[in-house]
Amino acid sequence: MTRRAIIAVVIALAPSQASALTGTELYKLCVESPKDSVAHTTCVAYVRGFIDGFASTTFAAKDGEKICFPDGGVSVEQGLLLLEKILRDRPEMLHHQGGHLFGFAMSDAFRCSSN
Repeated sequence: MTRRAIIAVVIALAPSQASALTGTELYKLCVESPKDSVAHTTCVAYVRGFIDGFASTTFAAKDGEKICFPDGGVSVEQGLLLLEKILRDRPEMLHHQGGHLFGFAMSDAFRCSSN
């Protein structure tokens, strides 16, 4: 299976509303799944996403940026659209780490009000 096909399958299987995986779910994806399976690729993507998220949180904390998500949360689809927008609209920023770019996109979209 090609890398693009795997990514397409992972995205298609992802829930539309972001929610945390349990330890049991991670165990099945990361430990019980064969290394060349879509499930294991999901595990790798999870780890990569965690690392990117941690990096962007650290970056935002240094920069003093705060993100205030709406009460209803943010769907995976909305997050994808925001990431795609910054990648398209801000080519001068493409040298930054992915997590930082996503952090910029989130802080632009969901900046906390000063009230």
